[in-house]
Amino acid sequence: MVKTFMWQACNNILPTKELLYKRKIVQDPLCLICGLTTEIVGHILWSCPSARDTWTESSPQLSKCTSSEVDFLDIMAQLMERLDAEQLQLMAVIARQIWLRRNSVVFGGDLTHPRILIHWAKDQVDNWCKFNNRRPKREVSQAQVSPVVWTKPPLGYVKVNWDASIDKRQNKMGVGVLVRDHEGKAIAMFCSSKEYVQDPSMAEAIAV
Repeated sequence: MVKTFMWQACNNILPTKELLYKRKIVQDPLCLICGLTTEIVGHILWSCPSARDTWTESSPQLSKCTSSEVDFLDIMAQLMERLDAEQLQLMAVIARQIWLRRNSVVFGGDLTHPRILIHWAKDQVDNWCKFNNRRPKREVSQAQVSPVVWTKPPLGYVKVNWDASIDKRQNKMGVGVLVRDHEGKAIAMFCSSKEYVQDPSMAEAIAV
């Protein structure tokens, strides 16, 4: 999440006023919020007074981070050396919220208070963490992980192994059969498919 947003911001994907000015879409490149300097990525996300107010309210670690750099990539490089993974996650989401707040101002919205913005960012990080950890890890017994060893049939016999699988997207099943002799050598094999089968039990029955 951190690297993705950093890459997007630092490769001129964000339509800052500087970029729009170069493309002759707007008449001036000044920051839409403070109007003090050119609106580049590093300014709008980090050094603009409205952004600094947000970082000051965010967390002790981020509020203490200061940088004179104007390139957001350089700013991120410094922060990645000082912050842990959890703090970087929050930083990335707050930066995104700062940009969305800027867009809201562009389209006639109000400038969201930093505390509200930070509250939204922390909720997003919490929800993301809950979503990715929603499946509890289960302890696997030794019996569950013990490998199944194939055994050869007696002399004069063959052993047939088969398996079936379901492809719900294509609404069909597949079956594979392998016949081996008493030395374990494959002497015959077969594979086939059948449409309009979605039930695993039915697929197993058809394979037999």
